Amino acid sequence: MRIIITLVLILPLSALASASEMADETMIEVTMIRAIGLVAAAFVAGLVPSLAGWAIQRAKFNEQRFRDKYEMALRDLLFLYQVEKFYVQQNYELVGASGRNTVRRRVVDETSLSLSGRFTPSAIEKELRNSKEL
Repeated sequence: MRIIITLVLILPLSALASASEMADETMIEVTMIRAIGLVAAAFVAGLVPSLAGWAIQRAKFNEQRFRDKYEMALRDLLFLYQVEKFYVQQNYELVGASGRNTVRRRVVDETSLSLSGRFTPSAIEKELRNSKEL
C-alpha cells in the first residue's frame, strides 16, 4: 500500500495512464493552454488601448493645466508692469524723478534677479492673443 501511495505521489498521473488516456489528457492540456492564451490575449488587447487612451488624456489635461498657469503668470506680470507704471508716475509727481532705473538696479544688485526683456507688456499681450487662438 505504501508503494502505491509513493508511486502516485512521485509519478505524474500520465505515467500511470494508458496511451489513449495520455493522448486525451494531452489534448485537454493543449486546449486549456490555448484557452488561457486567448483570454490573456483578449485582456491585453483591451488593456493596451485603454492605457494608451488614459495616457493621452492625462497628457492633454497636464498641457491645458500648464497653459492655464502660463497665462495666469503672464497676466500677473502685466499687473506688475502696471504697478510699476503707477509707482513711477506717483514718484515723478512727488519727487520730480521716476526712479525706475534706480529701483531696477537695486533689485538686480540685492536679489540677483533681472528682467530678460523678452516679456515686455506688448509682447505679453501678443502672447496672450496667440494662446487664445490655440
